[in-house]
Amino acid sequence: IWPSQPAPATRPRVTTTGFAQPQYASDRFQDDFSPPATSTRKPTLAFGGIWNVGRGISLWANFAETFNPTDFTRTTIDYETPPPSVSFGRDYGVRFSLGQRLYATFSRYESQEKDAPSSSPSGASSIPIILNANVLGDTSAEGRNRRGVGDLPISWNDMLDRRSEGYELEVVGNPTPGWRLTLNVGLADATQTNAFRQTRAWVDRHTEVLKEILDDAGVIVGADNIARADPARPSSFVDTTTALNAWNSLQNARANWVSGTQKLTRLTRYTANIYSDYRFSDGRLRGLRLGYGMQFRGPQVIGYRGADTVVDPSNPARAIDDPAVDAYTVVNAKRYFLATLTLGYPLKLGRQKFELNLSITNLFNYDEPLYNTVGIRAANGDLSTPARTTYPRAFSYTTPRSFRLSTVYQF
Repeated sequence: IWPSQPAPATRPRVTTTGFAQPQYASDRFQDDFSPPATSTRKPTLAFGGIWNVGRGISLWANFAETFNPTDFTRTTIDYETPPPSVSFGRDYGVRFSLGQRLYATFSRYESQEKDAPSSSPSGASSIPIILNANVLGDTSAEGRNRRGVGDLPISWNDMLDRRSEGYELEVVGNPTPGWRLTLNVGLADATQTNAFRQTRAWVDRHTEVLKEILDDAGVIVGADNIARADPARPSSFVDTTTALNAWNSLQNARANWVSGTQKLTRLTRYTANIYSDYRFSDGRLRGLRLGYGMQFRGPQVIGYRGADTVVDPSNPARAIDDPAVDAYTVVNAKRYFLATLTLGYPLKLGRQKFELNLSITNLFNYDEPLYNTVGIRAANGDLSTPARTTYPRAFSYTTPRSFRLSTVYQF
């Protein structure tokens, strides 16, 4: 016997254990079944060529299209099957050579992808927290919202459109028999458009009911869209604080989900690597090899400033949107470089030949944090102000200065 109302997409489960609730044993839900069978096809093109002009000069170009089938491991936020993505790319360039001593390649690339799959956006994890908030006073483990909104997928895919372009230079050479040189430089620009459109639409469509769920949990959302505990219903209810924080986190994230063109997160504006070594061929240093290299990393996009606010001039206790920045204003992790020093020396013991190699990485022991995402905090660290600003957070460190000694045995 089917229930009188349409069943939600996800089978309700006991919050603390994850097992299905027995009262729904005879009912059927969308997540009881596998996704429907689909069949997709699309012809793609790929062609390219090289023209040896002469005098050590070559021109080359390449064009290719790709068709990426749907990812069936995840649905969208609305339990739909994500569409396949279609992309194309082209790259072209010129190569110079000076005999066997020097090669240099300069190239440009361009690519575009429509309906590129992406995981759910940062901050979307706050939605299930709100949906699972109990009604004020309900401390049961099985409680959840009472406003008829079904559960979301445990994880879901979303989509965006993506473009990228850039330049690359690579140089490899042996200017003299004992001197080697390698150099590469990359300049990149990548953008996303209409990102996270399905999650964005779901949140906008359910904003009012989410506010009702918050109200059930003892939380009110003010005209400034900030959630606070309802002073008329003072309570130490845990779900009140949890839902309150989840709403505010969701709104901070939603401020950066836009339909326009943003710089792609994790975009590094430029990279460069250079390494050179020299082996002495005579004198007291004969056989000694000295090398030095540097790895440069430019500023990296780690977030946006759409959630920044400033103090309202007409009300010091209230914050308003910061007009100087928006969701298209990026937050960058700062640029840095690492250096490497190498030494090598051949040894001969009887008829046996060895070479000792010493490598010192992160030569100058760079130990600054490498930030990879952003958060919101009080402007200038002043907790007395309602203004908030985006700041870098969540970081890792590069490996500290390291020494490695190895040997090569020739036979």
